[in-house]
Amino acid sequence: MSNPSPTSMLLQAHLLGSFICSFELSRKSHPNKSLSEFYANFINTNGLDSSSDSRILYTPGQRVAIMFMTIAFQKEAFYQRFPSTYESGDNEESWGVVEHEGAISPQVLVRRIRNSITHGYTELDNDFVTFLDRKQNETNFDFRAKFSTESLFVLQMKIAKIAAEQSCSQP
Repeated sequence: MSNPSPTSMLLQAHLLGSFICSFELSRKSHPNKSLSEFYANFINTNGLDSSSDSRILYTPGQRVAIMFMTIAFQKEAFYQRFPSTYESGDNEESWGVVEHEGAISPQVLVRRIRNSITHGYTELDNDFVTFLDRKQNETNFDFRAKFSTESLFVLQMKIAKIAAEQSCSQP
């Protein structure tokens, strides 16, 4: 599959990090602004060509790469920060999951996605990413969670928020 954007991978990585930081900061001052509106503004503000660079942050490969950097290198204690049950009003959809199989409390979801990424059990299909995991020495997958490229961003923001809260609370 060819890269949908002619922009270099280094620039894509830089823009992805900038986008995530800018979006989180912007949410406080513009809580009703949609992700699509913010994204269009981000493309224009950074002087990107909306026809060729408009998918620069939405490629499934970029999303898996950022997930790898976000959760794959964490120590075991990192996963204990996530709730073992959903809080009131929270569910799989509010964590970005489009479809799933298997038990997926927030804590289990993040841990199993980590396993999926580090073992290479990810499926990229146009605008969707599916994470698969299986128990050690098993051949069948017992975990499957599918995300649209945009809903994966929701999960990334949840992970970033929990990680930031923990970092800010440490002396």
